[in-house]
Amino acid sequence: MSLNKNIFYSFLTQIPTLILGIVSGVFITRILGAEGKGVYAIIQSDCELFSLVFSFSITGGMVYFISLNKISINKLLGLGVFILLIGAFLSASILVISKLYFSTSLIFPRNYNSWFYVIYVFAAFCFSLFNSFISAIFQGKSLFKYVNTVSLLNSIFNLSFFTFAFLYHYYISPIGFKSVLGLALIVFILNAVMWIYFFKKHIDILPSFNISLKYDVKPLLKFVAYDHIGHIINFLNYRLDIWIINNYVKDLKQLGYYNVAVTTAQMVWLITTPIASVLIPYLVKSGDDEKNKIFPFFSRFNFTASLLIVVISVILAPVLLPLIYGAEFVNSVPLFMALTGGVLFYSVSKIFATYIYCSGKIEFNLMVAAIGLFFTILMNLILIPKIGVLGASIASSLSYFCMFISTSYFVFNRVNLPFASYFLLNKGDIKAISQKAKGMLEAMRKAD
Repeated sequence: MSLNKNIFYSFLTQIPTLILGIVSGVFITRILGAEGKGVYAIIQSDCELFSLVFSFSITGGMVYFISLNKISINKLLGLGVFILLIGAFLSASILVISKLYFSTSLIFPRNYNSWFYVIYVFAAFCFSLFNSFISAIFQGKSLFKYVNTVSLLNSIFNLSFFTFAFLYHYYISPIGFKSVLGLALIVFILNAVMWIYFFKKHIDILPSFNISLKYDVKPLLKFVAYDHIGHIINFLNYRLDIWIINNYVKDLKQLGYYNVAVTTAQMVWLITTPIASVLIPYLVKSGDDEKNKIFPFFSRFNFTASLLIVVISVILAPVLLPLIYGAEFVNSVPLFMALTGGVLFYSVSKIFATYIYCSGKIEFNLMVAAIGLFFTILMNLILIPKIGVLGASIASSLSYFCMFISTSYFVFNRVNLPFASYFLLNKGDIKAISQKAKGMLEAMRKAD
């Protein structure tokens, strides 16, 4: 399937996926309340951190090397199995040591450190990492049809479970925090089952452990080393504030308000993420001339769409946030407003970082991430103790803006992306989008 069609169908999938995800999130928040939402944010961040650190970012390397056909899928699967086993051992060791020898820790919120939570984080890590590995193979082979299908089905399962939980909670009997986590884990498991089905049906190969350290492991690790450190730093850029708030503010309700503001603001990236993920295999395989012909249009589309979403959300947020999540979440509105500008600029940074990544200059992305983390830590430590969670929102926006400036410098001055229009769509773009959309919809009608 062509680049335009892949991105077009990705957006068609993202729209219902976004809506279903919003509704599921609303039901979860309604069940848990502000304090429960704060705890949920910490535990989910723990799961994401373990998945990121102990995946060693091999999934990004899998997409890159499959796109270039440099390492066979069989060997990459074998490496994935090794990484999964190593990651499972390391994460289990850290969780058990934390539980046995530390009464309080950064991993779990106060009063939420029983063995149940240890097992949940470990299981969620394993399933999340497994799902990421299989998804990377489909992305590397540009089989985005199945990536989108799994994403949509996963959202449907998520919505179904939490709709039932919401109705049960309000009309039959209250549902506890552990039950919510249990349902979330079932969704992880179903996601894995779907990936196994599609993998067996459309790829159906076995992992190979006949792996050469020189020709397979070394090039892969060399490629992902910078990328892995960069991913960890980037994760801390937009998650470290959760742990800092938990340490300084001590009020889990405030963390719940902040988490709703953050997750709502970051929905802007649901435009950016499918563009970036679909662009990678195409830009990796393209020469400089073709790459510089493809990239500007999608950069302009990303910024224009993201800007429209930000403007609309700023207008509607004072009414919608308390209406959707509950009256107490009116406290999330100023936090959301303070985040929107930074989130918009970071959406540009993510697209520019994709170009840098596909040019093989991932060390520049690492430098940008380090700059962002420096400002994240500095501004959070200055602002959160003084003005609480509003300080976290301001700190995040400032950090995102610094990352935008840094990424722009590297992409134009060190990677030598030609100067052009990368922000607002022009008349020619709008006409081309309209024509392509009509053509694709007509093709879909004929296919039906």
